[in-house]
Amino acid sequence: MARYYTRLNKVNTFEAGFEIDVTGGLKKIFGNPADYPMFESNEDDAQLMYTGSQPYVHPFYSNRYLDNREDFAVSKNLVDLLQIKDANDNISFIDKRLYVYAKPTPQSMDEEENIPVEYVGQINGATAPPALATISRIGNIFRDQPAGKSFWMTYSELQFIKAEAALNGITDVGGSPQFFIEEGITSSFMKQFSEASAYQAPIVPVNGHEIKTVAEDAAEVIARLDYSKEGGIIRVIMEQKYISIFSNGIEGYAELRRTGWPAIDVVEGGRKWPGKGLPNRFPYPISESRTNSANYNKAVNDLNIEQGNLIYGGKMWFTNNTDINYKN
Repeated sequence: MARYYTRLNKVNTFEAGFEIDVTGGLKKIFGNPADYPMFESNEDDAQLMYTGSQPYVHPFYSNRYLDNREDFAVSKNLVDLLQIKDANDNISFIDKRLYVYAKPTPQSMDEEENIPVEYVGQINGATAPPALATISRIGNIFRDQPAGKSFWMTYSELQFIKAEAALNGITDVGGSPQFFIEEGITSSFMKQFSEASAYQAPIVPVNGHEIKTVAEDAAEVIARLDYSKEGGIIRVIMEQKYISIFSNGIEGYAELRRTGWPAIDVVEGGRKWPGKGLPNRFPYPISESRTNSANYNKAVNDLNIEQGNLIYGGKMWFTNNTDINYKN
């Protein structure tokens, strides 16, 4: 319910035809924990645990080892948030969750190449495929574990929902935005590194960057938070939320469109839609145009969607008041 109400808070739901009191709803559930109990720690996370036997294996594992796909990478946007570089392109800081979410590039793990350990993300919607040896793949606990987990909602995500609620004046959450941001970051670190330990996933740091305790590494990220930059607190909340919900791409896509944050590289649009930016929506399946043509055509007309271009055109109704923030 907290996620649901938060999804609606950028629009006037009454004008949109939904008689939903977003503020009242959030106050009710946060103010009545006996009636609306919520996650109290990482132990309460909602997650799907795969057995590791066909057909119940993690989808990322299936993609790699059963479908033999070697091109499922982490995005450049994520790596840029986790790996900060200075004006000379030298790494100045690394959020250590990068080592769980991603693998070093294959070329940097090849002793014959003699390249220092590096993490490089793939550009979203690239117009041409990259050289696969130069791009980081998704981390071990997601990609290499048949009995892995899919995270539907986590305690850390809830903390960022609370942070946004507190920012919007809902005191029933019982804390400040900054308090919940820090709790969300700390719990995210604890979650990811405990999973890495449980799966005995390798952690490969960049040369010269030390792995400390989970608490110390989380504290370093918290100490670097900058509330004065463009976007202010909401930007910080959404950047850290985006990082914490890694692997839940559907939720990340919805939240990016809802708030416009984090700032991302301009989506190139692939070969078919160059320069159009982040898609506004998922397309209707082709079957709709064939078997439900009357309603399909009405939807296309109502949403001002160009024929053959279903992912652009009209925005989702809960994102109408938001523009995506693209990097300069």
